Amino acid sequence: MCPASPKPSTPDPASVSEVSDALLALDLVRGVSRRHLRGLLEVFGGPEEVFEADLNALRERTGCSVSTASTCQKALAEAWNRLPVEYKAMRQVGCRLLAEHMSAYPHLLRLIPDPPLVLRIQGRLSPEFLRGDQPSVAVVGTRRPTDYGRRHARSFASFFAEHGVHVVSGGARGIDALVHQSALEHCGGTTVVLGSGLGRYYPAEHARLFGAVLESGGAVLSEFPVQSPPRPANFPRRNRIVSGLSLGVLVIEAAARSGALITARLAVEDHGRECGALPGRIEDPSSAGCLKMISEGWGASIRSPEEAMELLVSGASLFNKARIVR
Repeated sequence: MCPASPKPSTPDPASVSEVSDALLALDLVRGVSRRHLRGLLEVFGGPEEVFEADLNALRERTGCSVSTASTCQKALAEAWNRLPVEYKAMRQVGCRLLAEHMSAYPHLLRLIPDPPLVLRIQGRLSPEFLRGDQPSVAVVGTRRPTDYGRRHARSFASFFAEHGVHVVSGGARGIDALVHQSALEHCGGTTVVLGSGLGRYYPAEHARLFGAVLESGGAVLSEFPVQSPPRPANFPRRNRIVSGLSLGVLVIEAAARSGALITARLAVEDHGRECGALPGRIEDPSSAGCLKMISEGWGASIRSPEEAMELLVSGASLFNKARIVR
């Protein structure tokens, strides 16, 4: 039996007050890319200044056309009007906010090129995990694993849990769910990153699993507004957070074109993280993505949990963080 864990946290008023209305409203803007929102922050110096800017200031300071500035101003106004709905939804699901400027924002996530402006969190992230002092690994893979994949997903996740490595995944069917469950069964820490809002758990049948993660002292988090549905465009954004929270990514079974490979490529090419894959049979479509990673040289062949730990040791040395216990 696992030791008693802290109860899932209720919304911390301090965490909400540290995120201004203007910053949360900026996070609620629709129809403007994250890159352009960050550009507005850089140009105007802060979220309050963005919302105070009139049409001429938006046009002159950004160099855009009158039409573009007008569209942007309308999107900002609509986002501001959605604030009361978002705050109500946050209270209903019991989440708190973490913003990039806060000391409690996850250290490893802050290092990626496009960290979320605001995270919505249920549950608890330990101070060690937030600082990057606790080793963390993203374990991802197919939604339709074979017996081979299921067996190794459980084996790797249980090994990580027993060695104090925090397991991060996306809460999806298949490999994701298996590694979350195995980490819980071996008293390890685990975090679920959703491609939907915290008020729209996806997949819905994993609500009990996500509840178990919270009861164990883990966390479920999302960058999306609380009632956001699981749109296809959300999942690549979700994948970058899965990678960004981790020292390295391990892929256990994946097709040649899959979300798991998107996560792995982000880890290597954009985030400078370590990446490994479980080799499988050459005739098995479920292993095609892993074999592609290995054959192309951007993913290490990982044949055992001990080899995965070596990969994390290498990842930790890049950041001078996360003491690995072997």
